Amino acid sequence: MQNTQHFIKTEAQLRQLIPAYPKLLDKRIQPQLDHYSLEFIELSQLAILYIHTQEADCSSFYYLSPEQWKVQSPHQLALPTLVTSPAQASMLFLIPGIDHLLRINGVLEAHSSHHTGSNRLKINQVYFHCGRAAMRSELWSVNNLPTQAINKSETLNINQFCQQARYALLATSGSSNTQQAPLLSPRGEPQGMFCLRDDNTLIIPDRPGNKIAASLRNLLDNPVIKVLLMIPGRPEVLEVHGNAYLSHDPDLLANTETQGKQARLAIVVDIDWYQIRVDENLQQEDIWNKQKQRNKNELTSFSKALSAHINGTGLMGKMTHLVVDQVVKKDAKNLY
Repeated sequence: MQNTQHFIKTEAQLRQLIPAYPKLLDKRIQPQLDHYSLEFIELSQLAILYIHTQEADCSSFYYLSPEQWKVQSPHQLALPTLVTSPAQASMLFLIPGIDHLLRINGVLEAHSSHHTGSNRLKINQVYFHCGRAAMRSELWSVNNLPTQAINKSETLNINQFCQQARYALLATSGSSNTQQAPLLSPRGEPQGMFCLRDDNTLIIPDRPGNKIAASLRNLLDNPVIKVLLMIPGRPEVLEVHGNAYLSHDPDLLANTETQGKQARLAIVVDIDWYQIRVDENLQQEDIWNKQKQRNKNELTSFSKALSAHINGTGLMGKMTHLVVDQVVKKDAKNLY
């Protein structure tokens, strides 16, 4: 039986553990694609799309390869046919070897064109997500082995998968009353930190971030969660659906210690449904192959792009870049 004394039930309780974020960060969210986001999409080798659905026993995550998306305008992407009626969606773009991500939130709609069956993602929000999850998980370090070198004959059960997983995506949304759009948020951990407490309970540590805590605030409002776990180097993914609560139980957090530091809280997921599957696009794109990884000097840095989104490319943007760059470097040295 759970000790409810350590449950976090309100944002006031949450903010006792995670201080309020600088409101300047709200300006990072753009209403459309710009030069920096288009640059990122151009170099992306894989995208992960989450479609918000009430279905509890079917997949909600889709891996897309570059030929499956097309920028039609700063406000719209063309995607494969996945829905027949409008659905809210959140999409993350990945560049192999690059830690930060580009996130797009919007509404996925069916398209009436008779030329090719496709959906249109009407863009509402565009913003960059920091790379700390990838850093913690060492996402792009797979002992220099491409996916083809991984032993695919080894079948993993859910406990073994969680023990080996180092990267996860959390899909959450606010209640219908708040009309908070669903969002996809990354989490990264050393191997063994995503764990099953029992056959029906998944523990996800929560580490220092940008303090916005959007996923955590969503869970306070609406406990429904969908999680996608990944093992770098393998083509399988584990998808988990359930309900989650936040806890700062000392006994629970004692098992999250890494580099001498415990997680500040944990997301506890009561599992309703799960599925382990091989994803063809993840396998095909072979993003773990060192030869496909990009050098960070090939694109605009995260700190510069974020600063431009916050305060433009003029003098204020350049001054903001000086500050943001130092913060990003400090954060990279203090992952836990």
